[in-house]
Amino acid sequence: MIDILGKFFEFDLIWDLIKRMKENPVAYHNHVTFRIVFKRYASAHLVEEATNAYYRTEEFGLRDETSYSNLIDALCKHKHVIEAEDLFLKKSKDLVFYR
Repeated sequence: MIDILGKFFEFDLIWDLIKRMKENPVAYHNHVTFRIVFKRYASAHLVEEATNAYYRTEEFGLRDETSYSNLIDALCKHKHVIEAEDLFLKKSKDLVFYR
């Protein structure tokens, strides 16, 4: 569902759905959920929003190396290599991983 919403640039609905998933004990969010979010932002050329989505993973207990790698991967796959390199080289000191 998140992937379909992303194809139609319904990012507000994506975040509403993720919030509902957080509140529902049956549904759960994981790294795959946010990988899709990163991919859809990157494919829409919304690099800053993709980066902000990475920072929001902290709210869901998923801000770690896997999420960071997924973000960098999504940016590179959608031809935002310079932005990914910038994020890696210049902002790596700001990126904190939680376990």
